[in-house]
Amino acid sequence: MYFYFRYECGGKFSKFDVDNLAGQMRKNGYPCHVSNTAGTYVCNALCYHLLNFGIPTLFIHIPLTPKQAATRTAPTPSLPSRLTSEALTELIAILQL
Repeated sequence: MYFYFRYECGGKFSKFDVDNLAGQMRKNGYPCHVSNTAGTYVCNALCYHLLNFGIPTLFIHIPLTPKQAATRTAPTPSLPSRLTSEALTELIAILQL
């Protein structure tokens, strides 16, 4: 059950302090994990191009709902929609967007 904060995309790094953001989210009761990559293909390409154009970028993979995760053959992180919504609202407040 994690939000994955990604901060490296094709050798380019987010200017957001993702370790601090994830720590604040965990302190507020939301499971979080910091990853060094945005994954492969579409996610990485999107993140790379946003950073390449100088757009402040914080790439977040939002977990599946438990119902969605149950359809996967491998164990998959999940979080109920209500908690995902609360966590995103909290993140926006932390970022002061």
